[in-house]
Amino acid sequence: MQTAIGILRRWCCPQRAGTAELMSVRAGILLSFQRALWDMVTPSLRAVVVRPEGPVIRARFVYDLVPTEYEREIVSEVETYVISDFDASFDVHFEAEYLPMEIVRVAAPDEWWVYRRLEPDMLSEETE
Repeated sequence: MQTAIGILRRWCCPQRAGTAELMSVRAGILLSFQRALWDMVTPSLRAVVVRPEGPVIRARFVYDLVPTEYEREIVSEVETYVISDFDASFDVHFEAEYLPMEIVRVAAPDEWWVYRRLEPDMLSEETE
């Protein structure tokens, strides 16, 4: 039986991991974030994106204002919850970043959206 660790270690060589295995790892990471984000979303949080890199899980918490010390503590707490879902061979690196509302949120091709809030530019004129 393959472990999530073994599958993620092969992340850089996806030809060695089957599609079902990668989907299973993706689901595990996303479910971990879903639980970790309970009661952690502040009004200024625009998005959270995750990028697994082998045994490392990286995440960006994107805020519409410069993240406060409290928000940085929240990111650290979410990081703690996520790392507790994986064994000691995993490492996590989460960061809080500022992205003004004038700049569109974009996930890199190797990143997955974990959370995206509804923003004014996403609303159609019909709903106003």
